[in-house]
Amino acid sequence: MILQNWNLIGVGGSGKGRLGYNLSIVQGLPVLSILMATIGAVTGAVAATAGVVQAVSQATQVFWQPLKVTLSDNVEEIRDALNEAVQVLGSVRKDFETEVENNKTKVPSRTYVEWRRRVLEIDGQVKDIIAEYNKESKEEKSFWFSSPCPDFREEMKKMHEKVIDLWQVRNEIREKMLVDHAPEPVIKRDGPDIRKFETLRKPLEKILDWLKRYKVKGIGIYGTVGIGKTTVMLNLNNHDQVGTMFDIVIWLTVSKEGSKENLKRENLLLAIAQRLKLTMAGTSNADEVAQRIRTELKGKRYLLLLDDVKEYLSLNEIGIPFSNNGSKIVLTTRLRHVCNNEMVDKSIKVAYLSPDESWKMFQDVLGSKKLIEDLRIGPLAWQVCRECSGLPLLIEKVANTFKLKNTESLWSDGLNSWRMWPSQECKGIREMYELLRFCYNELGDDRYKKCFLYGALYPEDSDIHVDSLLECWAAEDLLGDGNDVRVRVMIGDIIMTGLKNVSLLEEGKSDYHVTMHKFIRQVALYISEDHPELKHLVETNKELREPPDEEYWSNKNRISLGDNELDRLPDSPNCSMLSTLFLQNNLGLEIIPPAFFEHMINLRVLDLSHTGIMSLPPSISILSGLKVLHLNNCQQLVELPSNIVDS
Repeated sequence: MILQNWNLIGVGGSGKGRLGYNLSIVQGLPVLSILMATIGAVTGAVAATAGVVQAVSQATQVFWQPLKVTLSDNVEEIRDALNEAVQVLGSVRKDFETEVENNKTKVPSRTYVEWRRRVLEIDGQVKDIIAEYNKESKEEKSFWFSSPCPDFREEMKKMHEKVIDLWQVRNEIREKMLVDHAPEPVIKRDGPDIRKFETLRKPLEKILDWLKRYKVKGIGIYGTVGIGKTTVMLNLNNHDQVGTMFDIVIWLTVSKEGSKENLKRENLLLAIAQRLKLTMAGTSNADEVAQRIRTELKGKRYLLLLDDVKEYLSLNEIGIPFSNNGSKIVLTTRLRHVCNNEMVDKSIKVAYLSPDESWKMFQDVLGSKKLIEDLRIGPLAWQVCRECSGLPLLIEKVANTFKLKNTESLWSDGLNSWRMWPSQECKGIREMYELLRFCYNELGDDRYKKCFLYGALYPEDSDIHVDSLLECWAAEDLLGDGNDVRVRVMIGDIIMTGLKNVSLLEEGKSDYHVTMHKFIRQVALYISEDHPELKHLVETNKELREPPDEEYWSNKNRISLGDNELDRLPDSPNCSMLSTLFLQNNLGLEIIPPAFFEHMINLRVLDLSHTGIMSLPPSISILSGLKVLHLNNCQQLVELPSNIVDS
């Protein structure tokens, strides 16, 4: 066949019609037939396009129209409405799933999880019933039945109601779909490992044992500043056993460093609410917050760790419920009396590190074997460590300061600065001094302060007999002037207990002795130097053979030269203001000059115990105000002046 090309000529006579169609005519076919066929094709294409647009328009209308709630009795209409409803519900579910998956900071709520489970469940049920209906419908048509089983109608209507119910609460579900992560049972905290330090490990092991006892509900950890109380509790918080014993562990810092009081109730409530991840927006009432906390913890086995408690703390006020389900409370405090309340059943004191433990800790913090193994620096490092006197916080701060020193001269200078502090500044101990100075200031009552400072007159590491100390306090009128003996004894006992409660005095070798830690004693001596009423000369434990020059004796009201190797004293020092003189533990001291006491008319306390004296000089009779004279273990003393014996 011969193919010829023709143009459909439109109005205007151009080579192309307005529609611009080229017509290919096959020879032998009528032109009109071809033309009509082409026009029909174009018309069909236009009609198809219009059909698509109409379909899209109808689909849009269906999408935005609300789902049918009321159904007819026509089973096929019910089926179609059910199918449409479950598809729309499925789309909502998928959108929610995408939103949950994309959110990395929160987790799906229990409300959402339950709603999704029900959506998936009804989706499966609808698919099953529609498949069953379609199958039976085909079978019925093949047997010329006109209507399906009526059971489908009612069952599909009920399913449709369930789908509509789930769809209608979609907005409420979306609002509650995501929540914060549930609080972790235990939040690990940074802290030093104490396993190789027996002095710190033993209290931890004891506390773990108490936590397993049903009757023990509260445990107190007490001790002086920097002794390691918080370190013990940090290791308790991080211990593997704790994570298996409790549903949740709550760490609460109860006070600020340098404060005399606990934090305000509102601050403590906020900290607990944050730990429990409670949303308290719009709630400012403390009682309401406490009730929310109480409700959240009800039925849970909790461990509440209270760090640095300064005063009595009401657990009810901060929403902690009383519980018999094995919940426990552990607190740290430097105030021993805080452990003496109904909240604490057992208490344990944290002791100073032994010399070997101190050296281990010092080396750990120093972190340099090279420095320790250096034949010149190593011995200096040991001396620096000894000056820390087993106080962990002080060891940490001093070792961190000295780790930057890499020559013998730097270490030697650092050690000299340490020994001369505070007259010469030494990094690493200023903060400790300020902490202990705060403890001193917190005593409040001036009598407590003066009694504490008096204790620093005794030589380092002395076991001070309690009765002897009380006698000295009374003789110096530190317990009140003019009070009768019973009142002074009572006041003395109260002050003694108070100083022990704040760990400024420690238990000694027996219940009848107390001692003052080396560093605390040093702080007391520094404070005394700045006290306007106290003029002390303290030269103890220095192996002195010669006494200080007489010029240093004048204008002093208390002098302590105990635990030396003195073999003589000045002839007649001018110290009319002197009220206490300690010369104990100088075994080489055999003779006291005859006029030695002539200018000590105000002397009230004289301690000559453990000396080699054979007699007391006549000038002792001048001491009309002398109230305390200690001559214990003066084995060479054979006689006393008659006026002393007679009095």
